Amino acid sequence: MRRIFVMMLLGLNLVSIQIYSVYITVWVHGTYPALSVLRASWSPVRKMVYAQRGLSLAKQLPGNYYFARLAKQLHECDDCVYCLDHFYLYGWHSSNVRPGHRISEGRLLYEQLQELLKNYSHHDEIIVRCIGFSHGGNVILNMLPHLPFLAPNVKVEVILLATPIQESTRPYINNPHVSKAYSVYSDGDWIQRIDAQRFHHNCPKGASFWSQRTFRDEDCVQQICLKVNGKKIGHAKYRYLVKYLPDMLQQIESLFQGQTTAKKVCLNYITP
Repeated sequence: MRRIFVMMLLGLNLVSIQIYSVYITVWVHGTYPALSVLRASWSPVRKMVYAQRGLSLAKQLPGNYYFARLAKQLHECDDCVYCLDHFYLYGWHSSNVRPGHRISEGRLLYEQLQELLKNYSHHDEIIVRCIGFSHGGNVILNMLPHLPFLAPNVKVEVILLATPIQESTRPYINNPHVSKAYSVYSDGDWIQRIDAQRFHHNCPKGASFWSQRTFRDEDCVQQICLKVNGKKIGHAKYRYLVKYLPDMLQQIESLFQGQTTAKKVCLNYITP
């Protein structure tokens, strides 16, 4: 009887020990030429491009704004990972196309996340999932050299969508503090490559003239060549696809089947 009582007590203790984890999503938008004009109060496309400078909760935007709708769509697909209370938008002055500007934005993103994480100190595990579209991905890459965050219980995941892969930022994906990294690209996306990296002051010698679509095979990132309904897609098409991102990532993870080494796979995503 005593043995049964001890086993029951141990069982209750095991049940009571739970890991209190939280996903923080950080969306970093791509380049918008003439952003200051596009997001002006009188602009007819303001709702499509507006992002307050720095980190802000996407749900605090008006409901008809693109980034507010995007957060809601992802939340409806996966309300645990993409909880609206922890879905942040990082706005940056993307009209400035100088790589030095993206470097400073990466540092600012790190600093603001460092401050934000103080609000999550009561969690046992914090997963910061950074998603960057186009050059927003390079802002994220420029954040990585500043890792780790001060909190020891933080995992960092990186998801790059149509990001121009440039030799100045490519090695940053190998930061050991990144627990998971995906890079999604399409062979039909010519805009991804048109940034001439050889014109950048920080471009290493020997780099190709144009930006690339992919990382090197030895880099610590899993790469996905994407087709949609059997067709290659262009840069603008991602805007209409990101609402399917949770389902796409589930299919991607099943393709890689838990492999940790850098691999490339092809995904033909069939839209619902």
